[in-house]
Amino acid sequence: GFDLFQLWIEGFFNNRIFDLFVNQTFSVISNDVLTAVPLFLFMGYIVERANIISRLFTTLALATKRIPGSLGIAALLTCTLFATATGI
Repeated sequence: GFDLFQLWIEGFFNNRIFDLFVNQTFSVISNDVLTAVPLFLFMGYIVERANIISRLFTTLALATKRIPGSLGIAALLTCTLFATATGI
């Protein structure tokens, strides 16, 4: 009984799937482009917590109050500024 169990354990840990799993995980971790994802999320969190977008939109809406369609212009300018800042 013990030899069969030991054989099963050796077969389980000598399986190629673990090597492939480690190799694939390392290739994802070493990808330089994916380091931008947590930084992008952190930037979005900071912008949302600081209420920057709302303050900018309110300021632009008040500054262009007398222009027809100023709310649309303020929305377009706010979106343009933050799309440029985030790299979209």
